[in-house]
Amino acid sequence: AAVAVAEAEAAVAELKARLHNAEARASQAKSQLSDAQSATDVRVQQLQRQLSDAKVDAIEAETRASETEARLAKAEEELTAAKHAAAVRVEAAEAKVAALEEGLEEAA
Repeated sequence: AAVAVAEAEAAVAELKARLHNAEARASQAKSQLSDAQSATDVRVQQLQRQLSDAKVDAIEAETRASETEARLAKAEEELTAAKHAAAVRVEAAEAKVAALEEGLEEAA
């Protein structure tokens, strides 16, 4: 009976040692999981900031593009008006030249 008790005590001691080792590994795994979660949270925050910055950049770029398009449209309007004014001046100059030529022919 004493041998059986000793064997049982040895088995209990081994089981306790295994339990202690398992608890230590579980604690280490929890710590690693916590570290990984913290690192993931930090990375998510970084990515959210980058996304937010990119959205702001995109909005600013859209605004600049819209402003550029408006300036281009205004410049095109001004160019069209300038071409029209130049055509009117050319027509007036041609009319003056024709009148001068006609006056010269009559004078001659």
